[in-house]
Amino acid sequence: MIKRIPNPDCKLPGNLNQNVFRYMDIDKFKYLLKENKLYLCRIDKLQDRFEGTYSRQQIKEDNEWLTKKGYDEVINSEKLNRIKLRQQTYVTCWCLYETDLDLMWKAYIPIKDGVAIRTTVNKLIKICDDPNNNWPDISTVGYYDQANGETLNYPGLDPFINKDLHFRLDNEIRIIYQPNIKLPSPEFLCLEINPSELIEEVILKPQSKIQFIEEIKKLLKQFDVKVPISYSRDDRPVCE
Repeated sequence: MIKRIPNPDCKLPGNLNQNVFRYMDIDKFKYLLKENKLYLCRIDKLQDRFEGTYSRQQIKEDNEWLTKKGYDEVINSEKLNRIKLRQQTYVTCWCLYETDLDLMWKAYIPIKDGVAIRTTVNKLIKICDDPNNNWPDISTVGYYDQANGETLNYPGLDPFINKDLHFRLDNEIRIIYQPNIKLPSPEFLCLEINPSELIEEVILKPQSKIQFIEEIKKLLKQFDVKVPISYSRDDRPVCE
């Protein structure tokens, strides 16, 4: 049986049973349960408009080197290649923490009702190892001084598994999927999952109303996903 070969650029935490959290609004949660699919966003459509890019200083220095060597025509072709690769790269982002964080609720679900699903690094790896998903990569995210010109390896996966220091509190791990698709590419793609195998716990957004709690219970029962539902904060009781 053919197995996934991990990309050598990717890194994983030492503890593969470490908790990871994904914050999502109710619509994405319903989609995950109903379709058995995990949503991946095209990287150039993420909130950080510098996702998947190199520092401006690095590109400037590379272009100056190419001009000095007489390769001016390569500058534009490389620029187009970088744009194309961003439009063919998809990610799903998870937070590596022992508990859900108030900061993440406010950042990722500021208005709508939503949940956090808790799983482990190992269970994300299993998604990547599934041949039905065409073996995407998985890696922790590094944080570097992009704004001040720190450099990354070029070319390679580095711009997709590194972000500016501004985001270091995210403590992120992500699945990276680069399918061989033609442009124009869709704004999102999905990976096949089994919600019962992926999810270990569903955590309710802080200050969730009783009607929303009942809706989550109904959804889990409807799709036969038997996992605990908890309030946010470790000192809150598990919902009955």
